[in-house]
Amino acid sequence: MLFERVIRTLVIAIAAICEPQTAHAGGEDVDRPTIERVLLPRTVILPGEREHFMSPLLVSVDRNSSTGFALPASLKEAVTLLVNALPPGVGHATPNAAEASACSKDLVYSAAAIRACRVALCRRLPESDRDNTCNYLGKVGQWTEKAWLGALCLSADWDGSTPLSAWFQQRGVGRCSTMSSALKHALALELSAVPWEAESIAREYAGYDEDPRAAEEERLPTK
Repeated sequence: MLFERVIRTLVIAIAAICEPQTAHAGGEDVDRPTIERVLLPRTVILPGEREHFMSPLLVSVDRNSSTGFALPASLKEAVTLLVNALPPGVGHATPNAAEASACSKDLVYSAAAIRACRVALCRRLPESDRDNTCNYLGKVGQWTEKAWLGALCLSADWDGSTPLSAWFQQRGVGRCSTMSSALKHALALELSAVPWEAESIAREYAGYDEDPRAAEEERLPTK
């Protein structure tokens, strides 16, 4: 009986989390879901493939924000939200030694280390969502730019006016592409269970754009 009560409680709790919230506007009920499924588009569509990856992001919604999504105000908060938004097999998988080894290397200036870490984490995805460059993770990066940094970093519309952009700017990270790289770096460390600190990541990337090595090495990809 105790086991049945526990299961019943869990089912009710899960249903409550997934159930849309209802707001009252002008006397009318307006459904506002707290979670939204975001399908990530493929860059290259092979015969028989769909236009989008099969695994959606499940992202927190805030209709009052400038982008319609809950806006993290720090790097740590952004990583936490992103881990929970990723498919469970990606965001909450048990890290293995190969991932920890690949992602504990210097991901700031080493293109080879970046690729090795990306390949290791890509194995968490369903086979249908994997490709040679793990474009799924690149599309996750593009989504965070549009939803949390204000716009795609390559867009002329980017103005750095979001809370997360402000957090980076206060720590000397001024370029959108550098912010995006720092976020992907922190996410890789979190997924692979490699200890990291937000302030330490910010310090590493604060001098990135002025460092001559930055012109020679590949950043964590944005596409």
